[in-house]
Amino acid sequence: MYPLALEQQYGELFREEFSIFASEVNRKFLGIAKKYIRENPNSDPRLDSVASNGQDQTEVKNDVSDLLKSLFELRDEYGDFPPRPKFESQIKRNIHQIDAWTRDKTGALIQGQNELMGSPPRAGVSGGDRSQFRVPAVSLPTNESPMIWNRVNETINKNRKIASSAFKSHFSDVQTQIEDGIRNGTSYQDIAKKISDTTDVSQARAEFWAKDQAKNFFAEQTKIRQTSAGFPGFYWKTQKDSRVRDTHSDLQDKYFTWDELPFLNRKGLGLVRTKPGDEWGCRCWAEPARGPKEIKVNNPSQPSIQVQSREPNLSDSLISKVQINSKELFVPKVNQSLSDLSAIYKVPSSLTPFKVNTMAPKFQKKNVVGYYDPENSVIALNPSSIFGDVIQSTFIHEFGHMIDYKLMGPSGVFGSQSAALASFKTAIVGTKLYESLKLAYRTGMVNRSGKLLTLPSRLREGIPYLLSVEEFFARAHEMYIARKLGSSELLRQIRKKEEMNFISHYWDDEDFKKVEQVLDKIFNESGILK
Repeated sequence: MYPLALEQQYGELFREEFSIFASEVNRKFLGIAKKYIRENPNSDPRLDSVASNGQDQTEVKNDVSDLLKSLFELRDEYGDFPPRPKFESQIKRNIHQIDAWTRDKTGALIQGQNELMGSPPRAGVSGGDRSQFRVPAVSLPTNESPMIWNRVNETINKNRKIASSAFKSHFSDVQTQIEDGIRNGTSYQDIAKKISDTTDVSQARAEFWAKDQAKNFFAEQTKIRQTSAGFPGFYWKTQKDSRVRDTHSDLQDKYFTWDELPFLNRKGLGLVRTKPGDEWGCRCWAEPARGPKEIKVNNPSQPSIQVQSREPNLSDSLISKVQINSKELFVPKVNQSLSDLSAIYKVPSSLTPFKVNTMAPKFQKKNVVGYYDPENSVIALNPSSIFGDVIQSTFIHEFGHMIDYKLMGPSGVFGSQSAALASFKTAIVGTKLYESLKLAYRTGMVNRSGKLLTLPSRLREGIPYLLSVEEFFARAHEMYIARKLGSSELLRQIRKKEEMNFISHYWDDEDFKKVEQVLDKIFNESGILK
């Protein structure tokens, strides 16, 4: 019943509209910036004031008073950042589509309930002995509750404001980058690149907000319609796929009343009553019901449903939680890595059980060292002796993918790809490693021991994978664990893998410091560190 297609449609609408806005604003900002930045070393800069250093050279003093005036004028041009009329119309249409979905699907579910309970034919339907039926028919009211339409209008207005907030936030971020760049003497190309990276993060955040709004609206409208139709409760339904939270899978097909929702331990909120659709990325829905098929499973004074969300449960060791389906020589090293990780992490219930398997031959032939399969919660490792010396860091790399997928953001996606870890992506794009990888992809050249070498096409084509944010997260996790443990052995393995890959794709110690700080904050806030 969950409107997956409508949620996706609404997210894409916000993403596309934000792209239009950002493209226009970025172009205007960069047009202003060009007046103050010397793009070509051989051309004369625009000087607000100059001073001679005594050697016939001119030092530019970055007086930005004219720049600020231009930026303020641009800010006034956008006012309160209202959405375009066409976009406002699309917001309204999408919200009405989601509302119509809840109306039609709820009506169909209620009709099905009536048939199961032996309800009589509705007025105007001939045939049948009405006295033999147990209960009167129930249908959605012809004139729906004012709460329905109030909620529709409130959501439309709220989403207009969310769109304006997204536009305003991006404008402010880019304005700051322009001002700081000019003051610090940053080149035009570097400023443009920073703006491009900021736009990617802002665009993803706008899409995430839109999907979250669609989900919340669907959940609220479903509740209002079902209670208005006289249904005191519902059966919790999930999508029954690998993206469903473990805690929600535990609630599948269980009955709850709207007044006594199940207790879930939600990140940042603690133990609270929760209905389908309340949590990030939740695609669960409520099937209307008059009562449980068996005894009710909860009561308000002593709740029996106290399910942990994506928060950790303590355990002494990861080793007891892992199923190792291999007899390869790498097993003792995996056990050592599990022991190392147990010294750092509390063991989250949503991470277990997971499996460690020998990699399938077809991947071994491609010289893949390891991979993580999120659908089956499997880490697969290559048993080849070629990789025996780097198997521990590889396992920790794949374990990082698992943490990213299961703990770091909305259920069913890699958290590093979501707005929830925007701080991580911001830290990444500010590193020298990120710049060097992008340069290598753009030019097809790498610097090896002071020599510029041309990359084979196969290696160059693999750089976008190295630049993916989830891959950055796993490599950052490797280095984070190695430094947390103070393990020179793990750091040695990381450097050896870098040599094997030909392209430098790990940070040096200084370059990694900011990333390490962000990861430390993320892991501490998630509660998984001991």
